[in-house]
Amino acid sequence: MLGISKAKEFKCNVENVRNVLVLSVIDNGAKSLLEKFSYEEGYSIEDDILYDSNKYMRLTKEGEINTFSTIYEFENNGYLINFTNFPTYMIKNQEYLLNSADTCLIVISSTEENVIEKYTELIQSVIRNKIKPILIINKLDMLIRIYEDDEIEQLVRRIAYIMAKVNDIIENERGSDDWNIEVEKGNVIFGSATHGWGFNREVSEKTGIEFKEIQKTVKNSIYTNLDEKIPISKAIFECIIANSPVTSKSLTYRLPIICKNEIGTDMAQSMIDADPEGPLIVMFFGEKHSEIFPKSIYCRIFSGTLKKGDEIHLMNSRETIKVMHTFIYDGPHQFACGEIPAGKMGSIMTDKDVLLGELYFL
Repeated sequence: MLGISKAKEFKCNVENVRNVLVLSVIDNGAKSLLEKFSYEEGYSIEDDILYDSNKYMRLTKEGEINTFSTIYEFENNGYLINFTNFPTYMIKNQEYLLNSADTCLIVISSTEENVIEKYTELIQSVIRNKIKPILIINKLDMLIRIYEDDEIEQLVRRIAYIMAKVNDIIENERGSDDWNIEVEKGNVIFGSATHGWGFNREVSEKTGIEFKEIQKTVKNSIYTNLDEKIPISKAIFECIIANSPVTSKSLTYRLPIICKNEIGTDMAQSMIDADPEGPLIVMFFGEKHSEIFPKSIYCRIFSGTLKKGDEIHLMNSRETIKVMHTFIYDGPHQFACGEIPAGKMGSIMTDKDVLLGELYFL
């Protein structure tokens, strides 16, 4: 789907960009998804400009920020989808990390005891910061194996319980049910991140695959069959396109959270429009360390175009940093480029440390 030339040349229409957070608490569901996306598109560790041949590295790393970007073709349109995964402990201590996205994939293990209690604080943070949720009920294959054929009602009750508890948290934080998770809305996906299959209502309707067929396939351990018929990546990408707010909509209600200080009307509108020709406004939200390269700093360009050589200033301060190198996300890696326009996610190297979670401008 995504090639480096396509990633560099892709013209960002704000309506066709989705910035998505991928979170899981008690298992590696989030990282399993990003690994699956990467393998499907043929990426390897060696593709990364920060790759160290002397040290074994996976495409995703425990305890670090992981990213993945793809251009997905849907109904004759190309959509740039940027995924970011933060370790849970970072979210708890640094809620500004949530400003990297407009939508959140919450990956919940369907088999874990007390699963909602373990996710409550995370979901509350997501909703409090006005990040729209999409739920992935993971490890459905394991849940199917737990229940016998005559216990299907117990399996359904288990899933309904998870969804109901998630919706209780959403309603308590928002004071309404407009963001509730519902099968009819298509904003809940069921599947197995490890085995690469998944579905929501739309996928079931398009493919004609019913739960009984999935149940039989899982019982017989024919995972490759489901992986081909209902790939979880397709279900997730199309669910995101259908259910995620575009920046121009999400920032209308998220600007007070992102901007701690007052900004001018023109600057605010440029952020809402993600205007690459507008004034440069950028936020840094994390760092990537390497033994052979200086650290790179992840960023989201809200407005304007960030270029190599730019000197940018901390908003309402005289502190200045110089951009030494710029990179864009390509699959799970980052590749050097000359500039990063609004709408794209990327990273930079600078001559000084930056203040994470704060806005910088040209």
